[in-house]
Amino acid sequence: MKWTHERTSEILHSMCEVIKDNSSKQLQGSVVEAALFEAIKQGHVEFVRAIFRANPPAFGLTGENGKSMLQFAIECRQEKVYFFLYKFTGIAPHVLTITDQFSNTLLHAAASLSPIAQLN
Repeated sequence: MKWTHERTSEILHSMCEVIKDNSSKQLQGSVVEAALFEAIKQGHVEFVRAIFRANPPAFGLTGENGKSMLQFAIECRQEKVYFFLYKFTGIAPHVLTITDQFSNTLLHAAASLSPIAQLN
């Protein structure tokens, strides 16, 4: 497990070096975006933190159905990721009104049913 963690850390460091000068538009639809949303889904705060330190504009990325990262973290019930994103960006009043493709806000994400794995 230690070997796997070391190799994963090396890959993450390399990924951060590659994306540090990219804009959020360049990252949209990329493998990095997919990895970032998967990390949010799995609750890997270390990965999310490293990506944002390397490229702060990455916060502007939206996932499937136009969901923001904050909304996705709430929907996946990943409180550690949510608190990191909250501290990293701060919650301004306009963030509460941002909607996804289906006109859902952060409150809609919080009110939705938790994933089956967490309910069990």
